[in-house]
Amino acid sequence: MKVKQKLARIVGDENFIDTGELIKAYLKRVGLPSSPAPQIVVFPQDPLTIQKIIQVANDYNISVTPASSTLHLHKGAIPLKGGIILDLKKLNNISPIDVRNRIVRIGPGVTWAQLTNALRPYGMMVISPFCVHPETSVLSCMLDREPCMDPRFEIGEPITSMELVWPTGERFRTGTASSIDFGRNMAHGAYPYGPGPMDPIRLIQGSQGTMGVVTWGNIKMEFRPELNEGLLLPFDTSQPLVEAIYAIQKHRIGRECFGLNRTLLKKVLCQIMDIRPRYFDKDLPHWALLLVLSGGKWFPKEKITYEMEALFDLTANRMTSSHLKHGLLKRSSLPNLADVLRDPWPQFKPYWRLAGERQCERLFFITRLDRAPEFIKKIQERVDAPGGRDVEQGIYVQPLDYSGGAHLEFIFFPSHTEAKSQALEELVLDSAKDALELGGHFTRPQGKKLCDLVFGKVDSSYTKLLNSIKGCIDPNYIMNPDKLCFKPRETGREHI
Repeated sequence: MKVKQKLARIVGDENFIDTGELIKAYLKRVGLPSSPAPQIVVFPQDPLTIQKIIQVANDYNISVTPASSTLHLHKGAIPLKGGIILDLKKLNNISPIDVRNRIVRIGPGVTWAQLTNALRPYGMMVISPFCVHPETSVLSCMLDREPCMDPRFEIGEPITSMELVWPTGERFRTGTASSIDFGRNMAHGAYPYGPGPMDPIRLIQGSQGTMGVVTWGNIKMEFRPELNEGLLLPFDTSQPLVEAIYAIQKHRIGRECFGLNRTLLKKVLCQIMDIRPRYFDKDLPHWALLLVLSGGKWFPKEKITYEMEALFDLTANRMTSSHLKHGLLKRSSLPNLADVLRDPWPQFKPYWRLAGERQCERLFFITRLDRAPEFIKKIQERVDAPGGRDVEQGIYVQPLDYSGGAHLEFIFFPSHTEAKSQALEELVLDSAKDALELGGHFTRPQGKKLCDLVFGKVDSSYTKLLNSIKGCIDPNYIMNPDKLCFKPRETGREHI
């Protein structure tokens, strides 16, 4: 009771929830499971309040789970050990917007819909992941290393500097944001490396809230091209798709560039672009490469013209099994493909990753692009085997760093909303085992079972080193315990 009184005094009664019914309603509203449930939910409004909350949690050895999205589609915000949910959605400031240096400072509560609308009057945008939910936190996506649809090398690291609160309650700034006169100097936090040879951002990326709480970040933004050309290249199999991506990225043609299989084309493009399913089923290829050609700030028409000529040259001389398919996505009744991809998912449409009352299951990892067909074949065999027939499988192939690598993602849609989630989870885990055997690199596993599987395959010295770092930064193991390879220390843990 003493803990609740202290926290209520810190955040105020209007920013404090501790009753069962209100917590249950909150969990349902933000898309978190009802069990395990936290004992307290708090809504801080500034970094100083976050420091005080974490200091109280350390004093009483209570677990803290940070959360920032209005709707949670990942498993990092599930409070496996109960305790406190630190909801950061009220830290949603967007200031300043530095158009000259193409930097914007945002809080963890800023969503993709909010940021997109704020930058549009300035003619700017932030490169987003594939068809992201409008209520997802921008910083949480970037800290979780969600790949964006633009494979250019300079786009891959969107965070330049940030402020965070360590699990001990200390505030810390990375890069030039640590400068005393930050905000008044010329750098404006644009230097992406930490003091000396160390880069503290690497401790936070992919950590799922186990290493601290980010209070704001400086992120890169781009000029939003006004002239664009959206193209779809159809393929019968994934092998020519991969060859096409290599050829296009080698010649640096276009911006957004990725591959989708037939299932995702239908579930995503058919919904977002209001294409009639009957028409879509008739002309839909088994695989498609989506490519956006964009004009620059100067001579936009000329740029698109020479990129189109280069693309026709490739299709004529190097990609003989494919052809540009303008008709499907260039009908006058359809919106611009570039705007569709660069805006978050429309709020008035059912989100593509939500299958009825249930979410789909995702499996993603990094590999070499040329090995993508091998992984696709293996996991497709797993889905087609007995037990996997009630699942529709979407496949997303995203080249990284000009196709120097690839993010390969499998989305499992239950064919019926009443399908048993246990069977679906087993299918995903079995597919993960297949991917690990083939050499898939899981850089950000989500969910306890998948984390146990992935970290069980690595050398014990690796997990030992991670736990040593965790022990230095979070000596009481209060930050999001039992995630990744970090096992909570139960001794002396206070019950609220």
